[in-house]
Amino acid sequence: MVTILQKLLTSATFCNDTELTNKITVMKDKKDQMTRESIMDIDSDMMQRLRADLEAAGGRVLTADERQAVGCHILEQIPEDGDLWIFAYGSLIWNPTLHFSECCKAKLYGWQRAFCFRIAAGRATLEKPGLMLGLVEGGECSGVVYRIAADELESEVRYFCKREIFSDIYIPQFIETETEHGIIQSLALTVDTTNKRYCDISDLDEMAQMIAQAEGQFGTNREYLFQTVEHLQQLGVRDDYLEELSERVKRNSILCRPVRPQVCP
Repeated sequence: MVTILQKLLTSATFCNDTELTNKITVMKDKKDQMTRESIMDIDSDMMQRLRADLEAAGGRVLTADERQAVGCHILEQIPEDGDLWIFAYGSLIWNPTLHFSECCKAKLYGWQRAFCFRIAAGRATLEKPGLMLGLVEGGECSGVVYRIAADELESEVRYFCKREIFSDIYIPQFIETETEHGIIQSLALTVDTTNKRYCDISDLDEMAQMIAQAEGQFGTNREYLFQTVEHLQQLGVRDDYLEELSERVKRNSILCRPVRPQVCP
């Protein structure tokens, strides 16, 4: 249900953080295998391989009709002629590939980011499985919100679903979000804790070992973590959990490097 607050927050002048927008724009310009064009081409070799790897690992890829239904449900919750705010807490910060008009720092209460589900595609394989970030209940989470203008809603929601609702692990929902300009309702990707890929690993060393060795067609799992930590810090956000995990992954990566045999003269 759309609240009165949501209707009040559709002003074009709300939450316009120019400095932050400039930082995000620089991040968007950095090279990454996951581009807007490659994601939109659902029949590309990259997306077909992603689908095959995910299904081989026991994951379920949503059908086009299912993604469309999710998109329609999202659109139904946005006020007529209003805007959509999307909350970013992982790769959407440093590789958003969204057409957004404004952005600002934001915080969720009652939700926290965690490496909480297993992956065997993208930045991992069946032989070298990894972990991915999601939102789970508890704590708090700082990130960024992007404003999608009313005239781009349908195309951006369709794109967002192709990128983020590719499989059945995420549950998109609107959550009350704090910004320095006020409270808004933003669309956030929470994790389905009943999904068989969900895992509640409390041992940071175990997590670090998985992330350190996982690698797939999009690159390494550890690079995903390092990029997230780096860009959160650039935005003035410190996440003790991610920073500690990052340090342990770095130590694991050094230990896992193959030692070249010395050649005697």
